[in-house]
Amino acid sequence: MTSTEEPNLINAILKDLGVEVGQPTQEAEPGMLPLLSYTLEQLWQRQKLNWLKLDSYHQLGGVRKTLENLAEKTYKELSAEEWADKAKSVDYLLTGLRLAQAEKFLKEQVDIVPPSGLSCELIEASQKERDRIAAELERLEKEELERERLAQQRELQREKQARRGWQWLAFVLGAIAMGTIGSLVYREGLRQIAIRQTQLVYIPGGDATIGTDDSEAHPEEKPKWHPFMTDFQIQKYEVSNHQYRLCIQAGHCDKPVDPNKLNDDKLLNYPVVEVTAFHAASYCSWLGMRLPTEIEWERAARGAEGQKFPWGENTLVANFANIPSGNTRKTTEAVDSYPQGKSIEGVYNLVGNVSEWTASFFQESYKNYNLTKVWNNYEESLISDLTIRGKSYQTTMRRITERVSVPASYHSEIIGIRCAK
Repeated sequence: MTSTEEPNLINAILKDLGVEVGQPTQEAEPGMLPLLSYTLEQLWQRQKLNWLKLDSYHQLGGVRKTLENLAEKTYKELSAEEWADKAKSVDYLLTGLRLAQAEKFLKEQVDIVPPSGLSCELIEASQKERDRIAAELERLEKEELERERLAQQRELQREKQARRGWQWLAFVLGAIAMGTIGSLVYREGLRQIAIRQTQLVYIPGGDATIGTDDSEAHPEEKPKWHPFMTDFQIQKYEVSNHQYRLCIQAGHCDKPVDPNKLNDDKLLNYPVVEVTAFHAASYCSWLGMRLPTEIEWERAARGAEGQKFPWGENTLVANFANIPSGNTRKTTEAVDSYPQGKSIEGVYNLVGNVSEWTASFFQESYKNYNLTKVWNNYEESLISDLTIRGKSYQTTMRRITERVSVPASYHSEIIGIRCAK
C-alpha cells in the first residue's frame, strides 16, 4: 500500500533537521537519521487514508518535540532504583509508577522522603484495591461452588473432576490475590475452567461414508460418497448450561435469546438451547475451537465403517436416543444421558436430545458437493443457510443422513452446540 504526503511536509522536516531546502547534498546534523525514523513512525500513526498531513506533523511538534516527548515518556517509566541519580521530585516519580511499585518505594525511603499527600493516597488506593479484589474473588468462588455442588450430586465422577478444577482455580486465584489482578486474568481463569471441563473424542482420518442411496431418503441425503478426511476432535457431550454460563461471566458470550433454561440451576448439566449460530460460534472460538462441519459430524456419528446409527445397525431409535416415543411428552435430558446410544468412539447424544449447529453452508445434495463451503469467519454476515444435524427430543429420525437447512440467526429450544477442533 502506498501513501501520499502533503506539499511542504518534506521541506518542513528537512528544515527541522538543519538541511537547507534546495541543497540536497548538504549533510544533516549527526544522529538525525534515527530521530527522523522515529518521527516518521509517529507521523504514520496519525495518517488518514494513506495521506501524510503537514498539520499532523505540526501537532507532533516537529522532530525535536517528538524527541522531547520520547525522553519524557522514558523518564516516567524508570523504576525507583533507576531514578536515584535523576534530578526529579519524588511526587513526579510516583506518577510514573504502578501502585505496587510506588508503595514499595515509599516504604523503603520513609527515612529519606517524608510521606506526601500524593504518596499517602497511592498507598491507600493500593490497599483498597487489593481488599476489593479479594472480596470479589471470595464472592465469585462461593457462587460457583454452590452451583457445582448441585451438579456434583448427579454423578460421582463429575464431582471428582469438578473438585480438582476448583482446587486448581483456588490456587490460581489465591496466587493472583497476592498481587495486582486485572479483569483479563479473571476472564482467562473462567476460560481455563471451561476448557478443563470439556472432554474431546479423537476421530482418526481416512475415507468416510457420507450420505445414502436409500430409495426412501430425501434428495439432500443422496448420493452415498466417500470423501477423505483428516484427523479431528469433537466434544464428547453437548455444551451444557453450566459451561455456557462461564462464557457469559467472562464477558465473551451473549445470553441465549430465551435464557430461562440457562438460568435454571436444576438444568446445569443439560444442553444450552435457544442459541443462534453466532452464539454457538462465539462459544467455540472462546475455547480455541470451532463448529464442526456436517461431514465431520456425520463421520463421528457413523464411525469408520459407515454404520446406520452411532450405536450400530439397530433402527429402534427410541431405545437409544431422546426422541419422541408414543404419546409421552419429552424434554431435554442431561448431556451424559443415553449411554447406550453413544457412538462407537464414545460421543454422546449425536441423535436426539437437541439438534446441533454445523459450520457447513447447506447444499441441495451430495452430488458435486463442495467441501470448502464452510463458515470460517464468524464476524462476517451470512446470506446462505447453515446445516443442523442430529434431530431432537421433538423430532423423529429415520436415518442418520437427514439434514436440515436453517438461517444462522434462527434459535429454538431444540437447537444446541457441540464444538470441534
